[in-house]
Amino acid sequence: MLVVFDDELAATHFLRLAMEEMDQAGVEVPLRVSHKSALERHGPLGRAWLTPGTWQPDHAFPG
Repeated sequence: MLVVFDDELAATHFLRLAMEEMDQAGVEVPLRVSHKSALERHGPLGRAWLTPGTWQPDHAFPG
């Protein structure tokens, strides 16, 4: 699931909450979160995406 927010604060807040909910429920959702300015800088397939468990930007579909 790809989720995009207008700003970085909303994106990181959503990712943190999603991680907590996935941990609590014991499920893993293929989730990528980004924000408008990161997508403008790196493009939708570039290193503009955060994933649960890591705070390092990565590609939407790492190869």
